[in-house]
Amino acid sequence: MSLSEPDVTSGEAVGKTVNAGLEDSLTRWKRTAVAGLAGAALLLAVLLAAILIPIRLISLTDDRLYGTWQSDADRTIAALREEQSIDELREAKLRTLFGKLRVTYAAKSCTTEFDGTTDTRRYEVVAKDPSSVVIRDVDPAPSPLEALGLNLSKFAVLHFEGPDTYWLDSESGQYREFFRRVR
Repeated sequence: MSLSEPDVTSGEAVGKTVNAGLEDSLTRWKRTAVAGLAGAALLLAVLLAAILIPIRLISLTDDRLYGTWQSDADRTIAALREEQSIDELREAKLRTLFGKLRVTYAAKSCTTEFDGTTDTRRYEVVAKDPSSVVIRDVDPAPSPLEALGLNLSKFAVLHFEGPDTYWLDSESGQYREFFRRVR
């Protein structure tokens, strides 16, 4: 081989070496890109799950509930009088119903006492604001109070009038029953 003639074998070897280096580099970039895309997809899945699946890591509570509350017949009947005329006979009938229910709230349970029937149920606070709280009954079994003719909703909105009084609408929406804190 002379000096003026190019060495084809060494050029091919250099080309193969350069191509092998480029292929290795391209393979590393592909792996990096795939890992980056996989990480981005995982992050997106986690973000979507956090948005779409309502997971409460910290459950809501409301200290205003805690304690024992007694149905307030006087206040409930006075509120009814503001809406309609109530004679003595009707008031006597109302007094056989109102003033009998006692409710004791703890952190996750609520105990009701009515005409000798006691029931303890689990509840959760769904929402709250400065003047009210929404609670949900989380027990699947029907309450024994329903057998006494009290139709109970799974949700209740309690409206506070100060630290020791709240009211809630009846199931029919025809009246408000008031409760006062006794302990």
